[in-house]
Formats: sequence, structure tokens, C-alpha cells
Amino acid sequence: MRKILLLQFFTALLVSGMNVAYAQSGAPAAGAAPVLSDRGDNQGALLVPPPVAGTSYSLAFATDERSNYLKGGITFQANHDDDVLTAPNGSTVADWSYSIWPSIEIDQSWPRFHWRLAYMPGFTFYNNLTSYNSQDHNLYIGGEYRLSPHVTLGLRDSLQRTSNLFNQPVFGATGTISGAPQGPNDTIVTPISDVLRNTAGADLTYQFGRNDMMGVGGSVTNLHFLNASQEQGLYDAAARGGSAFYTHRFAARHYVGVSYLYQQLLTYPTGVTNQTTTDAVIGFYTFYPRRTLSFSIFGGPQYASTQQFGSPAVQQWSPAAGASIGWQGRHTSAAASYIHIITDGGGLLGAVHSNSGALTVRRQLTKVWSVSGLASYASNTLVDPTPLLNDGGHTIGGSVWVDRTLGKHFSVQAGYAHLHQNYDNVPALESVIGRNREWISVSYQFTRPLGR
Repeated sequence: MRKILLLQFFTALLVSGMNVAYAQSGAPAAGAAPVLSDRGDNQGALLVPPPVAGTSYSLAFATDERSNYLKGGITFQANHDDDVLTAPNGSTVADWSYSIWPSIEIDQSWPRFHWRLAYMPGFTFYNNLTSYNSQDHNLYIGGEYRLSPHVTLGLRDSLQRTSNLFNQPVFGATGTISGAPQGPNDTIVTPISDVLRNTAGADLTYQFGRNDMMGVGGSVTNLHFLNASQEQGLYDAAARGGSAFYTHRFAARHYVGVSYLYQQLLTYPTGVTNQTTTDAVIGFYTFYPRRTLSFSIFGGPQYASTQQFGSPAVQQWSPAAGASIGWQGRHTSAAASYIHIITDGGGLLGAVHSNSGALTVRRQLTKVWSVSGLASYASNTLVDPTPLLNDGGHTIGGSVWVDRTLGKHFSVQAGYAHLHQNYDNVPALESVIGRNREWISVSYQFTRPLGR
């Protein structure tokens, strides 16, 4: 589950969503992976380990981390897609498109409060398929407030309205790989289609001892397909979740803990509601070998109860497990994750058994050149398969892109992405079996420091 996948994948790849698309090249993504105190002993404040943090690993370099700034800019992007949609005769239709992406971002910190607001609209114009000209909106707001020296409250909300996930700009420092098991399933990549997704979350952590911390959290995700004619075989969905955890630091850089996760996963086929509820108890371990490097593993039993089309509920047990790593070096950053869990279907007929993995790497070659790459795999199998209907499928994707800065404010990016997706009996996805995209963009951006 998690942003490890295609949206996670094509959202870092081709990212959009503030959590996803607004941290342009130098700035850390919202919810960056935690960094150890320079003291490196057991006297500092405890970190929230990635398996329970619910945030993404940042791809910013260790020297890039900063706050208190106003950032703005605009990106002009040209894209070629060899499979925009499928014609009535079954052949694929390729086309060029041209996009404009303005953006604005504010990041401020005070001794007890840190917040971030970012907004990026987009306007896309097709060379031949002019009826698909569209506009996108990506909004993120989030912050953390230290209620007391040992109690911290975090709030975040992101809204994404996209007409073509395969047409989002890539910003190098953005991170979308998470080490946590619970989150929206973003692995289904639709062709040209209008989709609205909103995700909100809150968490509260309390360090009640030198080496002990507990916390609670909750999240709500809503997925809505705005044009039913474009999304045949896909359905609106919602996910509501809650969690609680305890963690203990038994050495300066070693954390162990246990968490409880609850989910209510809803899908809305015509006239009915399919529902799956899950409960999981998961143990986890995180090791920080150095200040900017962490390894995490987690695992435990998960129970699911599924009711579809008014039929009797089906109960089952399944393992939940995963591992992740995040690294921020001076000239290289990387993140990788694998997760197996029951989660929402991301538009499929109901909840799914999800296996997902992703790897992303960013490398600064010279002062002006950098290269990045991303690979992702996800398989989704319905928890309660329905005869004669789709019972799942898989998605494989990868991309590579290069960036070159041109002076203080300008940069150029070029890249290539490939997507292979196979979901039988889902008409909306029939044109996305194999797809290639090439793009080039020119960006202008400015950064202004803000006082505390």
C-alpha cells in the first residue's frame, strides 16, 4: 500500500501534489524523513520512526535542508505520449501536449511551530486532441505545533485534481516513498481522465520518558472520478484509518515498537457500497547508522472483514509486512520500500491484497548537472474476487530524467518514462497496457528568505 506506487511512482516521477510536487530542486519535501540529532546520544529528543511516521522520505541532499522561505516559479513543458488514448478501431493515438505549471510555496518555522503551504495549478493544451485540453490543481497545507516540550501535534491536508497523471512535472527533491504501511493506494494509472483526490491526516506524539514515546493518528482519503464515461470499470472510493503506536529507543540509534492499525475501506459501485474493515497489530524496528540514513522493517497479522453487494461478510487473516530505507548524502539521495498489506483498491471494485515496491535515486553529477531515476512495481488482487469481473492486475513503471541549472533562476529538464499496466475487464485501463512518454521543460524559480 502506500505512496510507493504509481502515483507514488508517477507522482514522483511525474509528480503533482504538494507532498508530491512542490518541493522543487533544492527544498525538502513535506514530511521529510527524520534526521538524527547531531549529538548522536540517547539524551536528545526521540524521532518518530518511518513505519509510524506516515510521511515520505525526502530526496533533498543533506546540504539542501532549510526552512523560512517564499518560493515561486513557472514551468513550461512539452510532452510526447505514444498512447494517449485508444481509437474506436482499437489503434493507439499519440500526440504532443504543452503545459504551463506556475507554483507558489511558503515554508516557515518558529521555535514551537512549523508550517508549509504550496499550490501548483497546471494548464495543458494538446496539439491534435484539443477536446482534452485541461487544467489541474494541486494544493497542500500542513504543519507541526509543539504543544509542550514533549507533545507535538501534526496536521496536513492535500487536494489534487488531475486530468492526466501521466503529464505531471518532476521536481528533483520531492519524495513520495514512505516507510509506513497505512495510506492511500495510488497504483492505478488512468489515461486522460478527470480525478479528484483529497487526503487529510492528523497525529499526536508524546515523549513520556527519555527513551519512550507513544502516539495516535488518523487519516481520511476520498477518491472521485469526475467523468464516468472515461472511467468505465473504476469506482469512487473512500478510506478512513486510525492508528496508535509505542516505541522504545534501546540504544542511541536503535528503535523498536508496536502499532495498531484500523481501516475502513469503501467502494461505491452503482447502487451499492462495498466495505472492508481491517485490524492489524504490527511490530517494527528502525536503525539509524548515521545522521542521514535509516533502515526499517515491520510485520504482523492483519484481519479483514469484507462485505460486497449485500452478500454475507467474508473474514480472513493475512500477513502485513514491509521494509524501507532512506538516505540523504551530500551529492546522492535515495529511498526504497516494499510493502505487503490489505488496502483500498484505488478505484477497483473493492479492497485488495497489495504488493508494492519502489526505488528512487537522485545524484548530483556536477554543480549544474543532476540525474534521477525511479522504478516501481505494484500488484493488486481483490480481497473478495467477483466472478466474471476483474480480480486485479499489476503495474510496472520506470523513468529517468536529467536536470541542468542555467544561472541562479533557470533550469532545463529532459526525461523518459515507461508504464506497463494490465488489469483485465477494466475498460478505462485498456489503453494503458504499454505507454511511453518523453518530455522536456524549462523552469524559472525564485526563493526569498522569510524572517522568523
